[in-house]
Amino acid sequence: MYNITYDVIALIIDTVLLVTFSLSNRFTNRKSRTYYAMVIMVMLVTIFDIMWASLGAGATPERLGLLYAFDSLYFFGLNSINVLLYLYLITIIRKDGLTRFDHALIVMALVGYAVLIFPSFLTHAIFYFDGTLTYTHGPLFLLLPAISCIFTGILLYLTVQNRSKLTKLQFQLNFAFTFLVTLSIIHQIVNPSLLMIPFALSLMLIVTYLTLENPDRYYNHTLKCLSKEALRETLAGNVEEQRPFVAVVVKIEDFDYINKVFGTVRGNDILVSLSSSLVDAAGFKATYHHHDANFVLVVEPGRFATLREVAALTYPRTYAIDDREIVITPSLFAVGYPDVVSTLAEVVDTIQYGITHSNELVKRGQVEATPGLIDEMYHEATMNQVISRAIEQGNLEVYFQPIYDQAAGRVTGAEALVRINDPTIGVIGPQDFIHIAEGNERIIEIGTTCFRQVCEFLVSDSASRFDILFIDFNLSAAECLDLTLADRLIAEMDRHGVSHDMLRFEVREEVLLDDSVISNLMKLYDSGCEFVINDFGTGISNTRYLINLPYRYTKIDKLYLWKALGDERAMIILRNAIKMMWDLGRIVLVEGVETEEQHRLLLSLGILLQQGFYFSKPVARTDYVKFLETYRYPGNATTEDSAGFEEETKGVREAVPHRGERV
Repeated sequence: MYNITYDVIALIIDTVLLVTFSLSNRFTNRKSRTYYAMVIMVMLVTIFDIMWASLGAGATPERLGLLYAFDSLYFFGLNSINVLLYLYLITIIRKDGLTRFDHALIVMALVGYAVLIFPSFLTHAIFYFDGTLTYTHGPLFLLLPAISCIFTGILLYLTVQNRSKLTKLQFQLNFAFTFLVTLSIIHQIVNPSLLMIPFALSLMLIVTYLTLENPDRYYNHTLKCLSKEALRETLAGNVEEQRPFVAVVVKIEDFDYINKVFGTVRGNDILVSLSSSLVDAAGFKATYHHHDANFVLVVEPGRFATLREVAALTYPRTYAIDDREIVITPSLFAVGYPDVVSTLAEVVDTIQYGITHSNELVKRGQVEATPGLIDEMYHEATMNQVISRAIEQGNLEVYFQPIYDQAAGRVTGAEALVRINDPTIGVIGPQDFIHIAEGNERIIEIGTTCFRQVCEFLVSDSASRFDILFIDFNLSAAECLDLTLADRLIAEMDRHGVSHDMLRFEVREEVLLDDSVISNLMKLYDSGCEFVINDFGTGISNTRYLINLPYRYTKIDKLYLWKALGDERAMIILRNAIKMMWDLGRIVLVEGVETEEQHRLLLSLGILLQQGFYFSKPVARTDYVKFLETYRYPGNATTEDSAGFEEETKGVREAVPHRGERV
């Protein structure tokens, strides 16, 4: 007679565990699915053990079919639990899922168990009933524990090798599992009538349940949606199973303002409404909170169009808060797997890129990731690494582009332009990394390094020997908004002993819309520096700075010059822009001079300060010095062709103020 008391207790434990875990688990991932599978497998093993024990005590020829079936299922389920334990451990230590080796090992083990166990009613290889209907182990029975021992060894090896990825409790319990199950097997061999193995497995499930992460980790109770951890698990599971999907980023811009004005409680109410409205209306199951006012939906391919239609009908939506109304219009951005991205890392990176660059993407009208956008994203990632390496390793270098003064008949200064001399990629121009550095806030570090190099050049023997009067230094929008900018630059000039009037700071028109920028620039101006309005005509024109700011220099963008030779309307704009600047008492510099024809055109218009490839491309400091040593103006420096325009504007140009005079 078999004692099934422990089996019954095990079945009760398994049932309680299954119900408890089902009720507490709001989110299903690979780990929870594996745990579900282990609980169900142990329950089935227990049931098969009870059924076999109930029938096996009085084995009859009529019952042999059922006995073989129950015992075969019992052995297969019992040994398969080792495979599930292996799978469970892998889900803990490998975030990116199973490898080919894992799949091969699992398949070979399950196939091996099936081939050994299920034909036993014919082969008698694992177990059989002899002529007296006595239950007997077959000649290959020991292969089952041998395979289990191999799995156990692999489990213990992985546990030790990945100890840092496990909690202390998980690490200790993996060894305890092995000891507990082994002890129960030995006990049952010694006392075969007392069925203990399912009970030991149930105890193992209890302890495993205690080692599971807190289910709340996957749920945001405040916003009533799933968390970022749940999102990653969902994405990883879909990619591992190669299940196509579209991840849709839902973002509200400038939500910090709402939290600041109305408080986070009111802000969260709006986010709760957002997280549920699109989901409910479009019929999706869940939404994931990424961070701040950013959510992600994971939908089937083709459903993104439905979501966009729902969003268009639902938003913009007006929310009444106290006596004020807030209009919310979320932006959408979709990432398709595997059509556009093919790995989990690419999915995660593209989602983050969509969140970070949402303003830019909305302006471009780009709502879905494309191969071109992915290339752009990884170019930016590469440039971020290059920028960090350049700052840390000193790979930033200032290049100088000469500025020619027709009145002096020589080069009197230069514009300082930054380059990165990367040991892997080579020389990288500012057009490839400055906008990225502005986005990741490394531009201030770049500017500080380059300004130091400019100051070092201005106090060098070369600068004094060739009578360099000034260097133009570009200031980005991010630098101009830095309240410490003026103090830092002034301190750097004073530390090197640079005369302040040798620095002219170039700023773009749109930067001058901010009062804090104006305050910063005025502090530099009051210290003796000049500043130049850069790329005039390409930014946001603002008459306030034209009237009020005490700047002397305006640099007209090269596009006006390039178009003027072939377009009469462009010529009219160029002539009148120059005249307007002169009427306002400004000195005009034109960049982008590349040909003799362009040079002579500017001379005919009275422009004496010129910059461009016609004179020299930007060159490193040593090459700039060589240029100063050898340069001779190659053309005719006279301006006889410009007599008419010069006579017309003579009085204006003579009225241009000198340094120290307020405009």
